[in-house]
Amino acid sequence: MKIRNRGWLVLLFVVIFLAGCQQQPTPNTPEDPEEPEVPEFEYTLLDETTPIEEGLPGLLDYVKDIPGYLIHTSETTNYLIINMGEKPTGGFALEVDSISLVGGELGLTLKEISPKPGDSVTEALTYPQLVLLFNEEVTTVRIESDQETVYEALEIALKTDSGRYQSLNEDLELQIKISGVPDEIPAKFFALTPLQKEIIPQMKLQKDHEVLFYYVERIDELPIIVELSLMGK
Repeated sequence: MKIRNRGWLVLLFVVIFLAGCQQQPTPNTPEDPEEPEVPEFEYTLLDETTPIEEGLPGLLDYVKDIPGYLIHTSETTNYLIINMGEKPTGGFALEVDSISLVGGELGLTLKEISPKPGDSVTEALTYPQLVLLFNEEVTTVRIESDQETVYEALEIALKTDSGRYQSLNEDLELQIKISGVPDEIPAKFFALTPLQKEIIPQMKLQKDHEVLFYYVERIDELPIIVELSLMGK
């Protein structure tokens, strides 16, 4: 009887031991969610060879010395224009360090380049400007720089109209009879950018010449023409 009981005890011990060696179930924990993949933002950098729409060269010239950024939207392309402002020499530039578009917000990190001591640079005022062309819809823009420069949004909008040239006064203010406006309403006066003050007098405009022009509205000042051309030319 003692031997038989001892056998049962050994068998019971083996069963308990094997049960304890079985792999314990792991708790059902959810897997770590994967980070959503951010799609690559496609854009083109404006350079001397990039074809751009009429009026935009005048806008780029008008805003070149105003630090900040603005988005200009045309029928086919969006333009993000970023200005460093006026610099005393050459050697200054802006580069894209990183860029992304998430939920309509365009996030952009800039690298600011400055000349180093001893660098050979242009000894003249310069206006570093970076222009990105893209097709995606953007609702907000967030810009950071490696120098912690703050780039504010510029409330500047490019507008266009047409009309008949009337006169250019001694203050180089241009008078245009706007298309579609009744004749009894006087012609409208426009100021000119420094560049247009050089160009327009050379165009030898005659009264009632049909012109197409691009301009910017200004608070408490005359609207300013940034680009003008003869229609049909």
